[in-house]
Amino acid sequence: MSETREAILKAAHALYLREGLAGLSMRKVAKDANISAPAIYRHFQDKETMLFELVAKATHLFMAYLSRGLKGGHARERLELAGEGYMDFALEHPGYYRIMFMAPKEHVGLQRLNEQAASSFAPTFQFLVDRVRECMASGDLANDDAEKVSVIIWANCHGLCSLRLADHFSEISETEFRHMYKQSIKSQLVGLS
Repeated sequence: MSETREAILKAAHALYLREGLAGLSMRKVAKDANISAPAIYRHFQDKETMLFELVAKATHLFMAYLSRGLKGGHARERLELAGEGYMDFALEHPGYYRIMFMAPKEHVGLQRLNEQAASSFAPTFQFLVDRVRECMASGDLANDDAEKVSVIIWANCHGLCSLRLADHFSEISETEFRHMYKQSIKSQLVGLS
C-alpha cells in the first residue's frame, strides 16, 4: 500500500472517530492527509470505497489477533486464546474496534459498505464457530447449535470490551481488567460445558 493511501486511511480513521459518518468527507480527509482534494480520487473513487478499505484493514488485523488462538495445544485452549486475542485487539486498537463493533449501523451506513462489510466479517465469526465446534467435538463444550453458542460467547467478550472502552471499568487497571476478562471467559465456558 502506498504511503499516500496509508495516510488517507489514517486520516479517515481519525476523522470518523472524531466526527462520525456525518463529518467524514473526501475533502476533509484529503486536508487531514495533507493532499489536495482532487488527489484523493486517484486513490479512492468515493467515500464508500475508502470506508470499506478501512473496515477491511481493521478486519484483517482483527483476524490476525484471533488467529493467535491456533497456538493452543488443545481445543479449549485454542478457544480461550482466541477470546484473549479479541480482548487484545480491542485494547490495543480501540479505534478500529469502535468502527467495527461499536459504531451505529447507520454510521457504517452506506448500503454497499454494509453488504461488503458483512461478507468481510464472516471469516472472523466463522473462526469462532470453528473453535466452538472443535470444543464440542472434544467434549469441552456440550453439543448444541455451534453458531448460537458462538453468539453467546461473542456477546460476553464484546460486552466486556465495549464497557472497558466506554470507561465503565475505569476504576480498575488494565491488568485487573485483563484478569477479570479471562476469568469471565473461563466461567462462561464452564457454564456451556
